[in-house]
Amino acid sequence: MNYGTKQYFYSVLKRFNDLVVAVPQDSDVVQSEYKYQPILFAPQEFQTFVDYIYFDEKLLENLSKVSKEDVINMWLLSNPKRKNYSNISEMRKDALDNILFFSDDNYDMTHLKEIINASKFSINPISSEHESIIIYMDSEEGVYEWNCLIKIDNKIYLKIDNKYYIK
Repeated sequence: MNYGTKQYFYSVLKRFNDLVVAVPQDSDVVQSEYKYQPILFAPQEFQTFVDYIYFDEKLLENLSKVSKEDVINMWLLSNPKRKNYSNISEMRKDALDNILFFSDDNYDMTHLKEIINASKFSINPISSEHESIIIYMDSEEGVYEWNCLIKIDNKIYLKIDNKYYIK
């Protein structure tokens, strides 16, 4: 993908159940200029995509599974203000250390860390019955909003994009 620039930003296709997910390439995510837009294909969407490009469908049999680390990286890359980091752990620590507060007063860092550190996860479509939760972040330029959480049935989840969340 080049996102309208002269540079290319690589992603890796992986599987989560019947979804095909373009996850960020690990070696690139720590660079501030790395651009990433979550792409999650339902089976029919991916088949339509494959029909329009050259793609050896035998490769689909060998797609690895999306890991928890992959989805956390997808979530971290939704942060609108990122810097260069030496590794992913540093990027995660910086994001968590710069959280000031949440738009939902009943939510705090303990809840967020529980979601991030949970061993099991699933990727789910966002229903129309949800509320956006904003994280207010500190940066060298001042406070900014990171719209990266959703609330469904009084539980808060990490939002991957406007269609999917991590449960």
